[in-house]
Amino acid sequence: MKSGQYKKILQIILQLVDEGVHVVDKNQKTIIYSEAMAHLEKVQLRDVLFKPFAKAFKHVDPEQSTLIQALLNKKSTTGEQQIYINNSGQQITTINSTIPVIDNGEVIAAIEVAKNITSVAELTQTIESLKKQINEGTGGPNLGFEDSLSLGRAGVMRLGADEIYYGSEGAGLDAHMEYIEKNIIQDAMILNNGNVTRAANYLKIKRQTLQHKLRKYDI
Repeated sequence: MKSGQYKKILQIILQLVDEGVHVVDKNQKTIIYSEAMAHLEKVQLRDVLFKPFAKAFKHVDPEQSTLIQALLNKKSTTGEQQIYINNSGQQITTINSTIPVIDNGEVIAAIEVAKNITSVAELTQTIESLKKQINEGTGGPNLGFEDSLSLGRAGVMRLGADEIYYGSEGAGLDAHMEYIEKNIIQDAMILNNGNVTRAANYLKIKRQTLQHKLRKYDI
């Protein structure tokens, strides 16, 4: 198989995966930058591909970049949670894994794979806010959430006594997103005394959407 055919296969793979992929060579020049990563960081591919890292990401301190540290210090990181502001001013939460590529003892490249979990982090904050309003604002019952609801650093989201594995450590994230959504809707309905219209306004979704989800989760 010719090198051009390998390149074509790689391009298709990068289009299929949801995770962002960023690869720099030993000269800190970006040689692979997936569309998913560009969408996550709100940059144009042409502004990053085949450009020096320092030029493409002027706002990033190389000493704080796990990608550059992997290249310079052969430092690998797995399942590390990162929170940063992208070029659109949006706060992004990701789970990143970064490894150096070593050939005959020499680092020839570094690879970083980022999974966007911003929506999960936002849902976590929403649940905490709703739980606080119910338990403190209305004096309502505790809906079964433990006090500890947080994102772990090693690919684990802890929800009370439950542990949800995501990223490289498991594939349970998507399944548990519905669990989180259901509890948010239940909380919103209680806060609004079962009034669907007010609950929909509270959640900032259409009334028909909420009705569909109520039927879906048998609430």
